[in-house]
Amino acid sequence: MSSIIAGPHTGVPEAAPGADDAVATVVRLRHRIDETDAQLIELIEQRIALSAQVQTVRKATGGPHLALAREAQIISRYRTSLGRLGTEVAMLVLRLSRGSTTSDR
Repeated sequence: MSSIIAGPHTGVPEAAPGADDAVATVVRLRHRIDETDAQLIELIEQRIALSAQVQTVRKATGGPHLALAREAQIISRYRTSLGRLGTEVAMLVLRLSRGSTTSDR
């Protein structure tokens, strides 16, 4: 059994039938969530770097800092895949990718 016990930390009631198994499952799933979060962060960092490269090329050719038509495509893709809240996720990813200052992060 895990060193974490049933109760407020896991959300598994201490008196629940099978609490030990439920706690072990919660701990295992949370570990997978943490791994997934780490992967998401790494992918977002990669996206930020790629976006910076695109912006460098655009600026070097006199292009705009933002390509609003492209951003609309990205927002639509997130909304289609993730639903209404996908729009918010897309906006945050785009905001991170625009070369914002470190104070925005």
